[in-house]
Amino acid sequence: MRFQRFHGPAAILLGVFTLIGASTGVARADDHEAVASHGIEMQWAGGTGTAESFYAELAEPVVSLRLVNHDRVGYTVLARTLEDAGSLQTRRTGSTVTATLAAGGTQNLAIRFGGAGLSGLTHSGMVTVVVQACPSQGPCIGGASYPLFFHASGGRVLVYGEGVLCQQFRCGDLAGTTAAEPGTWRVLGGGPLHNVTTDEEIVTGGAQ
Repeated sequence: MRFQRFHGPAAILLGVFTLIGASTGVARADDHEAVASHGIEMQWAGGTGTAESFYAELAEPVVSLRLVNHDRVGYTVLARTLEDAGSLQTRRTGSTVTATLAAGGTQNLAIRFGGAGLSGLTHSGMVTVVVQACPSQGPCIGGASYPLFFHASGGRVLVYGEGVLCQQFRCGDLAGTTAAEPGTWRVLGGGPLHNVTTDEEIVTGGAQ
């Protein structure tokens, strides 16, 4: 049994992550005025709650990731999934999906997961999306969505955020074989892996 303690951002604000883009907001003379939003927001759609409290029951293992562009430039977006079936041994990356995100526009990406297996999971699977966005001129930006977790139950695919993972599903230990240690944010199954660093074991959301 493997436990993971949280590294990185401990809270998910408004269920979004922002990739800081090529066009910054315009500062105003009044210090009390807010600077205009900029960058690309990534939001999980199709469920209830914020990213941390996200919950959905799906017929198929497909969830929507909404990209909201606050910049005055368009981007070519390259996105790929990073997922597992509840253990490091099943960690895998998906094929790259390409999309166009217009200046000030919104784009929904259909994210299919569960390629490493859905049936018979003893521990919650995980999926996150790694995104690179490139303008026609200037440097690319990149980051990753907050992770979602999943398992099949009663003919449906349950998908949920990190908060629900521990509140309702024993931090990922679906069989309830052990109690999670204090500070654990995810319990993984499978045996130990050799030559795997801590950074490779831990997956957290966050703009890079």
